Formats: sequence, structure tokens, C-alpha cells
Amino acid sequence: KVDCRPMIACRDWVNPIDSHPFISGRMKHSQFYALHFALVLVVVLFGVMQNGGKRKYIPVKHQELTHMLEEETQPCRKGYVNVHSVTSHESLATICCTSQPEDRPVGTFEDWYRSNICYPKAARGILSEQLPLAGRLTRMTEAWLIPLSGILLRLGYQIVSQSPLYSTSQTDTISTTMRRLLFYILVMNIRGWVLYIGANALEDFEILPWLGSKVVSPLRRDSSFVSDMEHGLLLTNKNDGSECWYKDLLKEHHKVIMGSDEDSYCYGRPFDFSDHVVLFCAHYLPVIVCEMLICYALPFWRKSRAEVFWKVLHAFHFIYMHFLLLNALYRTAVFFHTPSEVLVAYGISLTLALPISVLVCSKRLLGMRRTFGLAFDGENGKGD
Repeated sequence: KVDCRPMIACRDWVNPIDSHPFISGRMKHSQFYALHFALVLVVVLFGVMQNGGKRKYIPVKHQELTHMLEEETQPCRKGYVNVHSVTSHESLATICCTSQPEDRPVGTFEDWYRSNICYPKAARGILSEQLPLAGRLTRMTEAWLIPLSGILLRLGYQIVSQSPLYSTSQTDTISTTMRRLLFYILVMNIRGWVLYIGANALEDFEILPWLGSKVVSPLRRDSSFVSDMEHGLLLTNKNDGSECWYKDLLKEHHKVIMGSDEDSYCYGRPFDFSDHVVLFCAHYLPVIVCEMLICYALPFWRKSRAEVFWKVLHAFHFIYMHFLLLNALYRTAVFFHTPSEVLVAYGISLTLALPISVLVCSKRLLGMRRTFGLAFDGENGKGD
């Protein structure tokens, strides 16, 4: 069979997207990546501004928080403390989640802050926790399966429809998809081993001691790694005599990390770049965006009545996952890390996200794209 689709020329670093339903046919991959990076940066900066300064919340035992806040008339169902507050009497030092969002009027900034950390809204009248997958993005299994869902769907369709295993004239083959799947797994492992474990170890053992700070790290205690929202390096300058007023409110695994000796310092106060920002921007988004571009440049579905269904399904998956990830990224920047921790983490994520975008867009790296199954139609044939 002869492939009658027009060749997609790779000129000036880019390839055009021919069939994306929401993007102009003249838009090129580099332009799409520019818009994507701009959107993520806007979300990060907006979240940093909404943070309002040196705010970093960690979850605490809500029963103990209820006892501490004797003026509260209702028991706390969830509790958070700002680790950078000097005392519990500061504004927004403690947040006790009691009433449903509709029962609490939102007027001042403090009311908005309390309402959104306790009952985050994805849209008007819709709580984030009500959306499928919204609360599972940072879990181990979902963090590996969700980014790969698009290519796994493609691979399953190819196997069922008996697509060719190998071909020298087509890019849409099972072997090509398998190579791209292995490339995505490699990217995700680099994020996990280099940008998470490696970067945290570098921060623990080199950077922070060089700055003259004491570190009591989970890495040094051989503890299991905890989530980003609940993860904090135990660091402070030796001359810092501020009281750890929330020590009795800490959850047990936080106390284990912090240590029980009197010389231990407050959990969560030190600088700790956001692992969740790196997870969203260097793990989820690069894989999802790259596979979306491949999908619309080389649709795996056949020309039939089902073509519209596949296009709508793939577009919905792309838009919905972006909505969840950007919403989670925004919440991390607003509530659970200081502005500097978020911006440093975003910079770290670019060390992986930017090279992937260059690989996808650059004509000079065509040979590498072929190796990883990223070549577009017209780039993988004999005549190249």
C-alpha cells in the first residue's frame, strides 16, 4: 500500500501539526511548546503571588490542633500549620478545617485562604477531590500509569488492529511505539532517580552543609521517602533560637524524621525545593505533551465513522490531564511551599523538559528521534 498522506517537512527546527482540532494547521511544534511553557510559567507565577510571602503549610494532627485552639466551637476535621510562623497567634499560622465550604462566607483574603486549603475548588461548586484522579496524581502507581495512558491506548489499538510490527516506510508501527514507550519510561526514571533522589541528596549533603546549616535528613536516617507536601528537610542555622511551637502537633512519621532529642530542629522550616513541582513539570507534562503531538501528527485510528470519537477522546484526555496538573501545581505554589522553593523546583524541571522539547522540534536530531520512535511521517522512510 502507498501512503498518500502528504509529507510533513521539518523546516527551521519544527514540524507542523496537520490534524489537531484545537490548533491551527500552520502552528508548529516549537510554537505549541512555547505556548505550553508560557502557560505553565503563568500558573507557577500566579500561585507564587497568591502565596503571599513566606507561607508553607504541613498537615498536623487535627485532634491536637482542636485542643490548642480552645476558642474554636467545632472540632477540626483537618489541620494545617504554617511552619514559618513564629507563634501560633500569627495570622494564618494555624488552619482548622471545620465547616463545609458553603457554610463559611468567603470575604477577606484570610477567609479565601482557609476555604481553599481546606476545600479546594476546581471550578465553581466543584471540589477538586470530586474529580476523578485529582487526588491520586502523587501516588506511586498512578504517577507511572497516568502519563503512559495515551501511548498504552495506542499500543493496544495497534495490537488489536494487527498493525505492522516492523516497516521501513511507515512510522506508525508497533516497534516504533514500543521504542517511544521505552523512551518515556527512561524520562520518568531520570526524573525519579536524578531530579528527585539525586537532587535531594545533593541538597542534603552538599549545598545545605556548605551554607553552614544543620541537616537532619530522611536520607541520613534511612527512612522511607515521604510525599512532597509532607516532606521537609530539618535544617536551621545554629544561631536560630525560634521556638518550635507546633512540635506537639506533628504527625508521628514527621516526629520520626525530626527526631526526639532536644537538639532537633523544627520539621518543615528549612528550604526544600518542591518535589511535586518537579513531578508535574518534568514527569507528567513532557510525556503527555509529546504523545499528544505524535498522536495528531500520526493518528493511530483509521479513517472511519469512529475517527471523530478517537479525536474527541484524545483531546479530552489531554485537556483534562492538563487541567488536573495545573490545578495541583497552583495549589502547591499557593499553600505547600514558599515562592523560592517553587521557583527553584520549576528551574530544575526545565533541565529535563526543555531538552525533550528540543528533541521533538529539532531537525538536526532526526536520527535520535528515529531511535526513540519520535520521528514524524515523512521522516522515517527510505528516502530520508
